[in-house]
Amino acid sequence: MPDWYVDENKWRSARYGMDAILITGSDGEEELVSDTVAQMVEQLMPVAEELGCVRELVAIQTTLDAGASYQRQLAAVSAAGGANQAAVKLMQAEVRAGRPLSPTEVLSTASTIHPSTLPASHRHRFASA
Repeated sequence: MPDWYVDENKWRSARYGMDAILITGSDGEEELVSDTVAQMVEQLMPVAEELGCVRELVAIQTTLDAGASYQRQLAAVSAAGGANQAAVKLMQAEVRAGRPLSPTEVLSTASTIHPSTLPASHRHRFASA
């Protein structure tokens, strides 16, 4: 595979995240990054078993299933009507849980954001017109 394919794949991954379409073959074949990662997890499972790190490899699949952190944060903010504090609440809940959570798992707390919990510079968004 030409070196520039690697550079292009890095750019696509940085730009599009888990929605990136990577160049996977020397003839320019392409594949969704999440599909590529899922295949790699499957292929590497025997090696992970040998090395005793199956749990860590399974964590990658868990992230694929739940969505990347940025995807979950965007979903939480969207579900909370654009309140960015929802992403913070989601991340706090995930740290406490020790695993990725679906935004709907924390929606009740993420969507009931009181303006007093926001920095003063953001409270104007909730002021009555």
